[in-house]
Amino acid sequence: MYDNVRQELNFCVRAPETNPGETVCVSGNCDGLGNWTLDEVVPLERKGNEDVWTGTVQIVTTEAKTVAYRYVICMILEDPKRRVIVRRWETCLEPRSVGPNRVDGQLDRFGLIDEGNYEVQNGWMTTETLVQMKLYNNPIHIWKRRYANRKFRVRVTPVDLKRHDSESIADEDSTLDTGDTKCGTWPIVELAVMNETECEFVLQQQFGRAYNPDEFMVFQAQVLFPDMIAYVVDFYVDDPNSCNSDVPEHFGYCYVLPSVFEQTTGTSIIPITGLKHQPVGQLTVEYLVIRPARECRCDLLVSYSKHWKSGRKTLDVGHRGSGSSFSKTQHCANIRENTITSLRNAADHGADFVEFDVQLSKDLVPIIYHDFHVCISTKKKYSGNDSELLEVPVQDLTLAQLQGLKLQHITELMKNDASASRTFVHDDHEDSQPFPTLKHALESVDIHVGFNVEIKWNLQRKDGTQELSAQMEINLYLDVILKTLLENAAGRRIVISCFHPDICTMLRLKQNKYPVLFLTQGQSKKYAPYFDPRTSSIPMAIHFARSAGILGIDVHTEDILVDTTLVQLCKDAKLVMFCWGEDNNDPKVIEQLKNLGLDGVIYDRWRKQRRSLGVSQLISGPLLVAGSTNTRRTRRTCSSWKPKPGTPL
Repeated sequence: MYDNVRQELNFCVRAPETNPGETVCVSGNCDGLGNWTLDEVVPLERKGNEDVWTGTVQIVTTEAKTVAYRYVICMILEDPKRRVIVRRWETCLEPRSVGPNRVDGQLDRFGLIDEGNYEVQNGWMTTETLVQMKLYNNPIHIWKRRYANRKFRVRVTPVDLKRHDSESIADEDSTLDTGDTKCGTWPIVELAVMNETECEFVLQQQFGRAYNPDEFMVFQAQVLFPDMIAYVVDFYVDDPNSCNSDVPEHFGYCYVLPSVFEQTTGTSIIPITGLKHQPVGQLTVEYLVIRPARECRCDLLVSYSKHWKSGRKTLDVGHRGSGSSFSKTQHCANIRENTITSLRNAADHGADFVEFDVQLSKDLVPIIYHDFHVCISTKKKYSGNDSELLEVPVQDLTLAQLQGLKLQHITELMKNDASASRTFVHDDHEDSQPFPTLKHALESVDIHVGFNVEIKWNLQRKDGTQELSAQMEINLYLDVILKTLLENAAGRRIVISCFHPDICTMLRLKQNKYPVLFLTQGQSKKYAPYFDPRTSSIPMAIHFARSAGILGIDVHTEDILVDTTLVQLCKDAKLVMFCWGEDNNDPKVIEQLKNLGLDGVIYDRWRKQRRSLGVSQLISGPLLVAGSTNTRRTRRTCSSWKPKPGTPL
């Protein structure tokens, strides 16, 4: 038994990164420091007008316990209860500690724990809602001739409809004002532009930012009560007749009311009004409303969302487990893709990670399946045993229906023959059946094997067609999947990915534990392009990944083979790069990608490919599956990197 020890800790930290309304706080692993709980962070006090924050905390701990702590920059709101919004926080894997080398009250530098090791990330959503307004594809049309061909600037300002003086605010010709928003320092509106120098979110300038019709601009607002916040969008042009060249002419504005954001995503066309109340143009805005994850509370203990060990060897990642089993190539797997058996087989043959696809069933169960649709066989009237295959969205069937009905892959629809479906090795075993749950995979596949969880979501193509006509509400969809991961992943290494940039943004903001990769096909001759410009190329994907604060990108190998300098471009941006595609099934291409320094290569046919790459097979004989009389052998990784459970990426 150790005696309790009462200590007085003095904290002093320099944090020049703080903006108006922000407070530097401290959190740690004992009661006095809140036990890493966000609601219990301890605010420090600013030392005059300096960038230094200080505070004294009384703690009680045992002699054997090392006190660990981190600094956090927050906004603390009383509306009416105390709400803590994380703006930025220290995310080094090993937090600061109170030990023999620490001088009580020493001056720390926010984010800098070890010399040269600066690790700070933006916060995640706790109680606030985040609204994004995206301007792209020439969204602003000015009809008034005086302004039609002139360069102008755009600024977005929140208006609190609850305030008694909101009417006077709206009537002010002022959005020429000040620095802070009209609602004070909260709500916060920030801006990012998808280019090399402006892709990270920053506070707006007083008169906004110059508008370019070919750019992709994102205005992002953090609010507590989205139903009571409107936005005024102001438009300015430089006034050649003004004696003050620094003050532009304010020529129009429009209001984006809360009713516009009726859905989670959508597009709205809003008239622009001149100062004499005449119509002068119109604004097309695409919006996204992100709400904090339900039942998924994250803390300040640790984050792996941007952590990646430098210098490690390229990870071998099994595509849909042991490979795609419905492709038209020679690499088509003979084990059904995205099944527990396929995942285990890849693990047993040396995969560092296995990649698989996750979507929700009708009854909100995360299941593993790649395609958005399946085929169900129905008998025809008056035609004996003749049957017809009907295409049905996976999301329209419950888990029991998906696992209990005789369903076939969408490729069988081309044959329109219910009896022509292909067979697979060990297809009679339960773990070889399609539609396993995410929870079952987390519980039954060797914990040493990492999971690359691809979230399936519809993305509009450039020709206007959709991959899936309608899906459930996005926030609910992601919250269910994240809850399953956070509750069942234990110490497993997890990377989440998606082709939809908005999904990647939401995955990053709804939790602070797992890293996110943006999947992109870039410039491809093999696939139809998507409508969203952020998907159009690897450089654009890099800009987006930096703006979203995610770990990196997962690119189509076709793009890299055309221009290998894109790998270094990604590294220069301090992003991780995985790659996918049928080109990866060539052992020579895999070797080339590893030599280029790719962080992960996703490919098919593990038994065949590993042999081609000269890696010894550690598992021989028949495949061991659940239900076999043999005891399943312990998996060993074929790579030189052998992590323990819980080892971060």
